[in-house]
Amino acid sequence: MLIRQDIPWVIDGTLPQATGRIPDAMATTQRGAEALALAAEEGRWLATRDRRLLEEAHAGGLPVVLLSGGPCTAEGLARNLRHFQFCLSRSPHQPRHGDRFILEMDRRIYRLKPEGGAEELQTWQVPSVSSDRSGLAVGAPA
Repeated sequence: MLIRQDIPWVIDGTLPQATGRIPDAMATTQRGAEALALAAEEGRWLATRDRRLLEEAHAGGLPVVLLSGGPCTAEGLARNLRHFQFCLSRSPHQPRHGDRFILEMDRRIYRLKPEGGAEELQTWQVPSVSSDRSGLAVGAPA
């Protein structure tokens, strides 16, 4: 098992370079198999937008996280990777070597099962705010 408080990342060339915003992140311009090899060599998880790496990731390697969805900014990347880490720290599923995840930007986190299919680990909650007659915002009860 790979139980970690802070995940060490390699951010590949398919994503904005957000190393200053993410603790223990290493940026690279490498993509594809080269980025995967660098992550393995450095003992880091790979964050990428390259879908081919989900198939290329091997069972003995460190996890690969594919970010999908809308535009990805450095701020959005940092926010989503921090949230991913937070969710894993509270999940009954502890990551293992070879795990592959899909992180839909600001929406959901899936773990791809080795036998096929996907398991949803987290759906992001969207807060809603309504207003009463006075125009003051009213939130959900605590």
